[in-house]
Formats: sequence, C-alpha cells, structure tokens
Amino acid sequence: MLEIILSLMFAFALSHSNIQNANEIRESNNTIPIERKIVQTVETENEKEAAKVQPKSIVKTEGKWEIYSVSAYTNGYESTQKHKGEKGYGIQANGKRTVEGSSIACPKSMEFGTGVKIKELDNTYVCSDRGSAITEGKLDIYIEDLDRALDFGRQNLHVQIIKKEVD
Repeated sequence: MLEIILSLMFAFALSHSNIQNANEIRESNNTIPIERKIVQTVETENEKEAAKVQPKSIVKTEGKWEIYSVSAYTNGYESTQKHKGEKGYGIQANGKRTVEGSSIACPKSMEFGTGVKIKELDNTYVCSDRGSAITEGKLDIYIEDLDRALDFGRQNLHVQIIKKEVD
C-alpha cells in the first residue's frame, strides 16, 4: 500500500511540475506582446494628445526695417511712479517681472509676445509692457540700472517687428 501511495505522489508531483512549467512558458510568451501592446498604446495616445496641444506650425513674419524713437526705463519711481516694495513694482503690463535684454514697452497696437528686433543693439526684445508715453513709432527698453538707462537716453534706431502667426 505504501508503494501505491508513493507512486501516486510521485506521478502527481511530476504532472504538477509539468503543468507549472507549461504555465510559466505560456506566461512568458504572452507577457512580452502584451507589454509591447500597452507601451505602443500609451505612446500612440501621448502622440494624439501632443498633436491636439501643439499648433501645426509657427510662421515668423518679419516686417521691414523702420526708424523708431527708442528710450529706456527702469523699475524705479522716475519711470513707473512706484517705489521698491510697493505692489506692482517690477511687474510689467503682461503680469511678468521685467527682464533686462528682453522686456520692452510697446504701443497698444503691438500684441504682447511680438518680437522687436533692434539692429543697432543687436538684440530682439519681446513686447511685454506698456507706457503712457509709448505711442506709435516709440519704444521703451527696460534697463535695470538708472545711470545706464539715463546714458541710453532717446535714440532713433532701426527696428524690425517680428510677428508669430500660427498656420
């Protein structure tokens, strides 16, 4: 009787082991394609979302060179009638902080974000501020230091307006 029980146990162990090995092989064969499919689906969904968010193309339209009267301003009271620490000090009309080499006050006819290339300064600024004295044909670049802003004064410079348009 012991021999029969041992034989049955041995047979059961072998068949159980074979079933387990077969399942492991089947799972390993199925796992890779499933993982690839999941990754491919995620990548495809991400690409679809990115296509919805990003514009098809951005075209820069560069205008002709024109002469503008360009002056300089600071964050100080002499330019903004605001003192350091006062609400709105150093904040442009677009709501962002002033940045030397980038910030420029433009007439209302120019949208915020418009590029303003100044030939003599070899720089392109971004229209981000307004000023009561800034009318058509006038621009005001931000310079942090008052002495340098005063030294800049008012100059007639070659300006090219760069508009970004979405197709």
